Amino acid sequence: MSTDGLDDVLSELNRLGERGSQIAAKMAEAGADILENQLKKTATAKGHVKTGAMVASISKGRPKKIGNGTGYEIYARGTDSKGVRNATKAFVLHYGTSSIKGSHWVDEAEQEGEAAAIQVMEGIFDQMIQEGGG
Repeated sequence: MSTDGLDDVLSELNRLGERGSQIAAKMAEAGADILENQLKKTATAKGHVKTGAMVASISKGRPKKIGNGTGYEIYARGTDSKGVRNATKAFVLHYGTSSIKGSHWVDEAEQEGEAAAIQVMEGIFDQMIQEGGG
C-alpha cells in the first residue's frame, strides 16, 4: 500500500517524536486490520475457498519494526491439513501457473481497501491529536 494522502500526517508524526510513534503504531494496526479483512473478503469473493484454510490463515501477524515506525506483513500463514503452505496457495492463485489463470486478488484487495484504511488511519490521527492537544 502506498502512502499517498498520508505524507502530511507522517511529517506531523515525525515532529511529535515518541508520542508520534505511539500514534503511528495505532494507525498501522487499524490500517492493517482493514486490509486483512479486505484480503479475506476478496479471496472469498474470487472463490479461493476450496477448503477455507488459506483464507482463514490470512493474518497481519505481529507488528514489525520498519524504519523508525511499526508496520505489518499481511499474508496467508501456516500450512493446510496436507502440509501445503497457505502462502504458496495464495501466490499461485494471485499470479497463476501455466494451467491456472491468476486472479490478481491481492492487488484487487489492496486497491479496494486502501481508501478505507487511509480514512481510518487519518481518523485515529485526528482523534489522538485532539485528545493530546497536539
